[in-house]
Amino acid sequence: MQIVKAKFIEKIERTATVCSFRFAPQLKVFFKAGQFLQVLFNAENLMDRELNKFLSYSNAPQDDYIEVTKRLSASKFSDKLRNLKIGDEVSLKGPLGNCVLAPNHNEIVFLIGGIGVTPCISMLLDLANNNFSDYEINIFYANRNEQEIAFKNEFDELVKKYPRNLRIFHILSECNISDFDCIVGMIREDVIAQKIKDIHSKYFYIFGPPAMVNAMKGVCNNLGCPKDKVISESFIGY
Repeated sequence: MQIVKAKFIEKIERTATVCSFRFAPQLKVFFKAGQFLQVLFNAENLMDRELNKFLSYSNAPQDDYIEVTKRLSASKFSDKLRNLKIGDEVSLKGPLGNCVLAPNHNEIVFLIGGIGVTPCISMLLDLANNNFSDYEINIFYANRNEQEIAFKNEFDELVKKYPRNLRIFHILSECNISDFDCIVGMIREDVIAQKIKDIHSKYFYIFGPPAMVNAMKGVCNNLGCPKDKVISESFIGY
């Protein structure tokens, strides 16, 4: 783990409220897909929780830039991100976290909600640079509506490229199924059981806010998933 200075190079709007921010670090940062870092707007006081936040990498480790993605709010930290200008310098501390794909986890089910998509997209982009064809991946991605699906274009492109290896099920609380291929409601046991065969052979990765992660752990438990095959990480304080 290290603290490196990085220059802001690009902002990408993923949805009306979610944006990605790309930085060029002074030194190469080696991280694993699924890990996270801390963006430091107050590097002199590492305990400043208002201006220093933890965010997942949302790009592939092979990229020459670092990308983080956040749902912008009314916080001071979000304001700092909004007001970044090209060339502005920030400090990045990382990598952190151990929730990464294990080498033998080839049959994976992602249960993700909202901004919990970030480690998932990092893992998928990493696999696309390596050995995606060795994997069977199913993603249940929960959002309120179609407009709030971050990285939708990237998901669509990956499905087109790896149709035999990747399936994505959009779970939306607000959706007109005649206009968009979605499942209305929440990620439930019956929804997963209908789409996934041989559940006991899969590894379940869960990312999202604490309440969502706890709910998905309950879903996995009700499905009879072995506890050692359920890997999770809660996003706190973002």
